Amino acid sequence: MLLKNLATIIIGILFGTITGLTPGLHINTVNQLLLNLTQINAFTLSIIIIAMSLTHTFLDSIPSIFLGVPDSDSIILLPGHRLVKEGKGITAVNLTLIGSSTGGSLLTNLKMIRDAAADVTVHVSYF
Repeated sequence: MLLKNLATIIIGILFGTITGLTPGLHINTVNQLLLNLTQINAFTLSIIIIAMSLTHTFLDSIPSIFLGVPDSDSIILLPGHRLVKEGKGITAVNLTLIGSSTGGSLLTNLKMIRDAAADVTVHVSYF
């Protein structure tokens, strides 16, 4: 069971890598293909979707930063494009990865704090 789930996670990471690095291909497209073309049970499918979503979130910044840079006479709206034009494209990708990692860590920690706080019973007495 553990090896099957690990293989499922690896499949999700591979699909997420493909969707993250390919402009125009989104995880929802792959989700629909998996739902319609395979007979995967719901638990295995959810593992694939979660692994694919997390991988896609981290990797989709790479093509959006490097492939969408406007011409020199255009207005640059995104900070990543400005950094690419200054020759700091790797810095832009690193900053997006740091932001994604920090956001994921904060979300996980806030969920753990919320779950721990839900176990605490508070008795309030007005008089």
